[in-house]
Amino acid sequence: MAVKQNSSAKGNAEHVQKIRKYISGYLPLFPELKKVNNIENILLAQQYYESSYNPAARSPVNGSRKGSVGFAYVTDPIYVDARDNLLVPLSIREQGLQGWGLGQILGSYLYKGSKNGQEFLQTKYKTIASQLGLIIPIGTDLETVFTHDDMGIVRGVISQMIVLDHKYSIYRKNGKARDNWEAFTLGLASYLGNPFKEVRDINGSSPRGYAAKILTKSNSPPMLYYKKDKTQIASTNSNAVAKPAPGC
Repeated sequence: MAVKQNSSAKGNAEHVQKIRKYISGYLPLFPELKKVNNIENILLAQQYYESSYNPAARSPVNGSRKGSVGFAYVTDPIYVDARDNLLVPLSIREQGLQGWGLGQILGSYLYKGSKNGQEFLQTKYKTIASQLGLIIPIGTDLETVFTHDDMGIVRGVISQMIVLDHKYSIYRKNGKARDNWEAFTLGLASYLGNPFKEVRDINGSSPRGYAAKILTKSNSPPMLYYKKDKTQIASTNSNAVAKPAPGC
């Protein structure tokens, strides 16, 4: 006798399967990432920890201390110009210091001409990022980019894969990994911080611990439901006070 499935559980499963469909469809654009064993489940597991599968998830404002990507953003000429000429309100400028979407990409990576974006997203991945509206002028409200619809899912999936593929490629080439699997796990760990340092985030995770729990979770991705509101996600790379993600 079949177990009756409640409507929210059905909605959870359908939502995650839709995300998986887009992951499968776009993975061929990332041939090295596509070779990683169990990569679809790994991407879903990372989304579980980063956004609870919420395509419109946003983190609290991250720090901008010297040496961080936040510092690179707030000292970037495009930020300084927008601030000094009163072109963009502070609340919108600070969106560049927040994580966005399914994989919680840092907003400043998306701003056209930003130092953070020029590092990789607006160079190596420029074509696909441009096609999907992931290269935008500073001052764009990122709530209009990472939305509660299919385009929000697509942008979240692609931006997540761009970041992970970039980090993976660094460790494939810099000689610090013994093989491609170790290069991938180091790249995944560096999503949180330097994998060779025992730093801890607000949730108490080290970079390698972060990678380990994602790889463990990838064996059975949970089906979480997301709420269509503006609840902020406590991103794993945030220095703000941790809050439960929607659905947790």
